Amino acid sequence: MVATYHERALRIVRLVASLERWYDRRVVRLSAIAAVLLGCSEPELGDSEHAIVGGMPAPAETAVVGLARHATSCTPATMIDCSGTLVAPRVVVTAAHCLGLDPPNIYLAFFGESVTAGGRSIAVVGGRAHPDVDPATYRNDIAALILAEDAPAGITPIAMHIGPLPDLTGTDVTLVGFGVTAIAAQDVGVRRAGTARVTAVGADEIDLAPAPAMSCHGDSGGPVLWSGRLVGVTTHGDTACVQRGHAQRVDREEAFVAAVLAEAAAGAARRPFDPAEDLCRLTCTSDADCPADTVCFAHEEQARRCVYRGLPAGTFDDTCGAGDEEPCITVPDGSCRRFVGCDDVPPDEGCGCRSTRPASALLVLLWLVSVPRRAARSARRTASTCRGGEPPRSRRSRR
Repeated sequence: MVATYHERALRIVRLVASLERWYDRRVVRLSAIAAVLLGCSEPELGDSEHAIVGGMPAPAETAVVGLARHATSCTPATMIDCSGTLVAPRVVVTAAHCLGLDPPNIYLAFFGESVTAGGRSIAVVGGRAHPDVDPATYRNDIAALILAEDAPAGITPIAMHIGPLPDLTGTDVTLVGFGVTAIAAQDVGVRRAGTARVTAVGADEIDLAPAPAMSCHGDSGGPVLWSGRLVGVTTHGDTACVQRGHAQRVDREEAFVAAVLAEAAAGAARRPFDPAEDLCRLTCTSDADCPADTVCFAHEEQARRCVYRGLPAGTFDDTCGAGDEEPCITVPDGSCRRFVGCDDVPPDEGCGCRSTRPASALLVLLWLVSVPRRAARSARRTASTCRGGEPPRSRRSRR
């Protein structure tokens, strides 16, 4: 039996409520949802995730990037969600929880001192989160992202620490990120650095205390540097960002990152993105099966499909016009087109029925509301607590 519109809506509400229990990334404002569903305006982000508390602007740390989600409308905007570290000309290392349930190509890597001062953004076209990431403990909370092209000229990647990490307890390290400067601040988007002190080195994690700086929301995925090398990836800490922070040891993830580095070096060519291509009727087994600007990805238990810039699986109709019900998205040729989720694509002849247009809006609404948040007990270090246009993430405070 085909579910009615109201039955589908109820299922979505229940699913979102369930996700809210497991993820703590941020809550989407009703105004942001309305902006996406009713027109071509970019949803406003409130309460971004934290930046380095007690730090200073870091213009010299050019290999530390901000990760901004692709605009969910036809009005581009750069809004930093997480931080990351360039470890090769086309590879950025960040935290797995920054992706949450999303494909890697939801992100752009921003190179610059601050969003307001401007910089250059390069699309993420591949990579992945660690397959064994544990959202509850933050074990293996690392991801490696492949960029569409090399980093801007003059930017030197930061070397990862290779081999077992020595006991750094009592050692000062440098934290870098684009997060806010206080829990209530809204100044995400400026690259800052500060000093913290290692209080313990565990099997997978580095524990940190302010000295005087500490990571906060928006710093998730940013580097912990020792002697100029990447030794950790910022993951979470106390909610107020004043007592402690934690980072994933990168020496434990050497093989995972090496595999993504090899993929980036191979650089397989793919066919250009064509908005007229029916991605709903095309399944895939790897990114090589997909056009440029898409990756092979499965949302929840759906079949693996080529998904465009982090959106749910779907297709693009003609250019947008006044009164269009579906969200309008900019495609690579610069045109603004209606995005229609695969559930709303007309069925093959003989199927007898199709979902109504509002169901497509609900599909994207679910994608927006499931803004990756995570299950655990201390705060993540991702940026916006009111993120518009993204899917979920923990109850530890992620950065």
